Amino acid sequence: MIGAIQMEQGRYDESLATQQAVLAFRRSHLGDDSTATADVLDSIANVYQARNDYKKAIELRTQSLAIREKALGPDNPDVVISLNALSFIALDTGDCTRATALARRSLDLLDRAHSADHLKINALDTLGSCAARAGRLDEARATLTRALGYAEVEGNGRVEERASLRIDLADVVWKAGDPPRSPHAGR
Repeated sequence: MIGAIQMEQGRYDESLATQQAVLAFRRSHLGDDSTATADVLDSIANVYQARNDYKKAIELRTQSLAIREKALGPDNPDVVISLNALSFIALDTGDCTRATALARRSLDLLDRAHSADHLKINALDTLGSCAARAGRLDEARATLTRALGYAEVEGNGRVEERASLRIDLADVVWKAGDPPRSPHAGR
């Protein structure tokens, strides 16, 4: 928790030191294969991702995914945490092929587990963004609209998440040449 606060404040070196200490503690007390260890690896990866050190972030998130798959099984919905995090890095680095594959795996896993729709928001956001980058604007619009629908259900999406989806969707609509009209237009 302290490491996450330090990261949000831009104190990356302090955050890494704090998170590394937590990681050492969890490994010594819970082992390398604990999902609690995977959680800390994800927190450390957040710092590297904020620093744009995607290579290190991918390495840590891949370790986290392996731990979750081993501890929970590859079809457990909690594996989605790691899949979505890896898909966001792939999207950030412009690798939409990998981002799409990871996001589709997330959605497939969630569909098979009959998981709550709110867990699908991140995967749909990635798929919509990749479709938009590839110029498949109708697909992007439908996918982002679906994600926004899930995010707007009370309690599902954070305010920032809903705002980001609205901006992405507005951008797609604009690029498609179909800008929304104000109900007051022409008055």
